[in-house]
Amino acid sequence: MAIERRALDGVGDDVPTIRPGTNKWDVLELLVTNPDTGYTRSEIVEATGISENSIGPVLSRLKKADLVENRMGYWFAGSDERVQAIHDAVLSLVASGERMEPEDFSGWRDSSTDE
Repeated sequence: MAIERRALDGVGDDVPTIRPGTNKWDVLELLVTNPDTGYTRSEIVEATGISENSIGPVLSRLKKADLVENRMGYWFAGSDERVQAIHDAVLSLVASGERMEPEDFSGWRDSSTDE
């Protein structure tokens, strides 16, 4: 998926790889797009579809990387520059995904001029 160059400005090697379609991505997408809202584990499970068995390790890894915070059982996006960079990248990718429709390549083979 395409991303705007400025969305990655300031992102260094210290930012963990977060790929779209992964559990980490889904949790961060929820938290960074709602930065003033805290979610319980159960609410994150419900909002993302991540299994109860997987959510604990995902949150632990994100917390260890200082990308999320836990306050009295509520999870929030972290507040440092790396989280802001990921936030910008997430919003850019979400926006570009909303603007772009999936390509349909099914007719390409039929219209090929190579024989």
